[in-house]
Amino acid sequence: MKIIALLLLACASFTACSLRINCSSDCAAKPPEKTAIAACKQVLDAQVVAWNSGNIDAFAAGYRKAPDIVMATKGGVELGFDAVIAGYRKSYGTPALMGKLRFDSLSYVTLSAEETLVSGAWHLKRVSDEPHGRFALVLRLFPEGWRIVLDYTSVLP
Repeated sequence: MKIIALLLLACASFTACSLRINCSSDCAAKPPEKTAIAACKQVLDAQVVAWNSGNIDAFAAGYRKAPDIVMATKGGVELGFDAVIAGYRKSYGTPALMGKLRFDSLSYVTLSAEETLVSGAWHLKRVSDEPHGRFALVLRLFPEGWRIVLDYTSVLP
């Protein structure tokens, strides 16, 4: 519960400084909430494809390339795109370490027209082990599309 409260507090601060984007004519045909959720699903689906292809750079395209993104893990908090991606490269620098990724139990909560909270479970299947855990992401809409700005990921025993 404390983690969700912390994430919601972080989301509130992100909302205060988020960009206001004018919706295209396509948005008029679909409710904004459904459009946002579908777009966020596409980001996560693309990340799974990139990961399973062994491409950390393509996986990283789901994150906002900015110094103020946040990733919290058991190892601590990383601030900024460069630090987040360096952490991925250090921990998963080879296809064998990357394994095959799967997301399950995904839940989407629209926080605003420009922000969505996604939570779920992640699983890696590797030759020697199958690490897994939970995550919560905040994705925000930018001119280049939906991007992750906050990532809280845990590893379960």
